[in-house]
Amino acid sequence: MAVSIYYQNVRGLRTKTEDVFKNILINNYDVIVFTETWLNSNVANREFIDKRYIVYRRDRLCSDNSKKDGGGVLIAVSRCISSSRLANWESDSEDIWISIDVKTINVVTKIHICAVYLPPPVNLERLTCFLDHTNDNIEKTDHIIILGDFNLSFIEWSRDSHNSGPCNASNCNSQLGLSLTDFMALNNLSQMNDIHNVDGKILDLVLTNYFSLEVTKSDYSITKIDQKHPPLLITMPEQTPHFLKPNLTPRYNFFKANYGIILENLNNINWLEEFKDCKNVNVMTSIFFRILNEIVDNNVTKTRPKNRKYPPWFSSALIKIIAEKENMRKKYAKHRNPRDRLVYELLRERSKKLISQCLQYYKRQIETNIYKNPKCFWHFIKERRGNETTIPVEMTYGNEIAKSGTHTANLFADNFSSVFSTTILPDTYNNLGHESLHLSSIKISEKEIVQAIKKLDIFKGAGLDEIPPIFIKRCGSALALPLSLIFNRSLNDGVFPVLWKKAKIVPIFKKGDRKDVKNYRPISILSCVSKLFESLVCLIITRHLDSVISENQHGFRKGRSVLTNLVSFTSYLSKEIDSGQQVDAVYMDFSSAFDKVCHSRLLCRLREYGVDGSLLKWFESYLAKRLQVVVLNGYVSREYFAESGVPQGSHLGPVLFSAFINDITLSIHNCRYSLFADDLKLFRTVNSSMDIDLIQSDLS
Repeated sequence: MAVSIYYQNVRGLRTKTEDVFKNILINNYDVIVFTETWLNSNVANREFIDKRYIVYRRDRLCSDNSKKDGGGVLIAVSRCISSSRLANWESDSEDIWISIDVKTINVVTKIHICAVYLPPPVNLERLTCFLDHTNDNIEKTDHIIILGDFNLSFIEWSRDSHNSGPCNASNCNSQLGLSLTDFMALNNLSQMNDIHNVDGKILDLVLTNYFSLEVTKSDYSITKIDQKHPPLLITMPEQTPHFLKPNLTPRYNFFKANYGIILENLNNINWLEEFKDCKNVNVMTSIFFRILNEIVDNNVTKTRPKNRKYPPWFSSALIKIIAEKENMRKKYAKHRNPRDRLVYELLRERSKKLISQCLQYYKRQIETNIYKNPKCFWHFIKERRGNETTIPVEMTYGNEIAKSGTHTANLFADNFSSVFSTTILPDTYNNLGHESLHLSSIKISEKEIVQAIKKLDIFKGAGLDEIPPIFIKRCGSALALPLSLIFNRSLNDGVFPVLWKKAKIVPIFKKGDRKDVKNYRPISILSCVSKLFESLVCLIITRHLDSVISENQHGFRKGRSVLTNLVSFTSYLSKEIDSGQQVDAVYMDFSSAFDKVCHSRLLCRLREYGVDGSLLKWFESYLAKRLQVVVLNGYVSREYFAESGVPQGSHLGPVLFSAFINDITLSIHNCRYSLFADDLKLFRTVNSSMDIDLIQSDLS
């Protein structure tokens, strides 16, 4: 399978995003290179290119002395190819460099690709800036492909009579032409494009030392063709996938289960009899899940999830016609039969028409059902705004490199487990004057459980127990009784069930290099039943702690948000600045704050706030020995324990963290402050050096 590179000078994308998006979808180019994109930060990648590609782009900066709205270069690489940006290779001109791995006969070759645009009139300073910077970076052993609009129309490029191999340059005796040809000779590069434009000139060059590639005029254009810049198709040897393929194991399809029979089976169970001889809540939980799993096995069918190559709005007819079009394109490219070309063009027009129809229908469905299914709307928006979710195959952790799914999952487990703090802090009890607060026990009724079940989101996923919210919600009337027995036994004994302390950890990319596991944060996917239990306890403990949590804490509190945090600060800031005053502010953030919470110190804080008895013992059990495994595209890591911290993704985690960090306010005596979870902001009006010392005192 050849690797295909599509190149075009697009003369602006901002007004063509919808058409470009659809035209890219019906093709399967491995690499797409655009020059003169005219893009800015207001246009997201996913507005004009689908998630099959990783997009690297360099927009023209507004500070550029040349035309503000012009310029800009872009390279999009299929996720099937390992790629990375070479930012240090880029000059002060408009160029972008990336590196890709191409497999040829079981040998992986690293190829450096550059997209460059030299705006007219090209002067010697701009050209040599690009050429000299490139000279400083590339080596003789590098495989180089430079694609771009050089705007050197005076150079005449032609091939020999065999119409193959590199092009020869003539009429290039000017300093510009000599600089380019000297650069090519020095680096053993050849110009491979001999496709002339409407004026008989070649402005878009393909400079390379990778001589096995072939350059032809593309039969299809992604956007309207500028006659001076015909689109090019460059083909090179075969590729190999470099993104982690999902492990698509069969799983239960709860959306197609027969809930009539399931409810009948559940209602026939005498739960009081089943739980009669249970010595503790862990035995009760085991029996509960054994019964549920038996019923699920007998009444819910398994299906193998599909690895979608196309967006969810692609119909089967559209997928079929795109496959037919691609087969006909290959057939025509091989045999050059005019009849094949006619069939290919007919299929291409049909696919373009059908893709527009499918997309418009999908958008109408989203708009119609936005109140019933807002998740579908936000999924569409997030996809267009460019949220990336794929994981590279070759993930790194320190000096260790993983090249398999299980090994990658284990590297994430190593990283996430390393952030836990094993230091046990001494229990420091502060008399905060909350003696009137007292909460030692909680009782949960069946009615409260039924009401909580009704609020479950059926589209959420399942934890390690594989019981999703849709199953609990559809069977809520039959499950309320056994759950109330388990919940209340757990609270009375002060023991949180072990089965519900197992979490599935999903890595979420933060920033930086996608291949480094340190650039990901963990999110806990807990058992649905566990989260249901937590939500009921959370309502009560939140009401209890609300009067003692600082008024300046804006995180995880009803009626508070990042906006209230910002408004309270800016209102003070505006007032002081309007009065001619100076305000100094210090912003602080704690690294891995949620994962480093000391359990003994947290329990001490809860005791200070009036939580005691069996409930305090329950919280101690809830926090201790929480088992975690990283699940990544169906691959499962080794198990490890959370030695510290509160589970992210839980209901109780944010509330417990707020209680833990609340006593930081006891150290702030001289400044105003504002909190959002672990983000702390100190600020004070400064009139003298004494005010600065007071800020430093609080900071210390």
